[in-house]
Amino acid sequence: MRDILLKAKNPVLLCSFGKESLVLLKMIMDIRPIPILHFYDELDPFVEKIIREWELDVMSYAPAIRYRVKDTVVSEYAIGNARLPMLRDVSENGKPVGYVTTPQFHYDFDYTFFGYRKTDSHPLVKKVFEREFQLGPTRMVAPLYDLSDRDVFNLIDEYSIPYQPYCDDVKPGNLPALPVETFQERFGFN
Repeated sequence: MRDILLKAKNPVLLCSFGKESLVLLKMIMDIRPIPILHFYDELDPFVEKIIREWELDVMSYAPAIRYRVKDTVVSEYAIGNARLPMLRDVSENGKPVGYVTTPQFHYDFDYTFFGYRKTDSHPLVKKVFEREFQLGPTRMVAPLYDLSDRDVFNLIDEYSIPYQPYCDDVKPGNLPALPVETFQERFGFN
């Protein structure tokens, strides 16, 4: 991660402020400051508190489109002319979401760090991504790739990172539905 950060011309961190994102943010901040993209639509009070206390400059990054596939809400983020799907399972008690579309985001970051781990999986995706891969104009890099949940929580303790467990479940709201097969075909997950 250090080598990539030192050679990158315009790196960015995709940050949800969940446990992996907070660990990655702390590790990156110890090396060099880089822009931060918060890739959900709203900031909850915990996220606002972290931004203030850590004096972060965070850009909001709404999805280009959002829809439902069975009991999963898919938010597609525009990465140049490519799309990065973020999946969140639906819950009756989850936060409501609305249908969102935004114009294509000008994405000029050469490296994008994100908190993906090889143990992250979802039944709709059916694959494990590489530690690094090209997505549109950027190189996606997952420095926490080999870590387990226990490893991540140990780093939270070691770095004294404030962490607030929160539910990533959402209500489907009034989102258009896409068949599973269509979604899997769209991203090559079948």
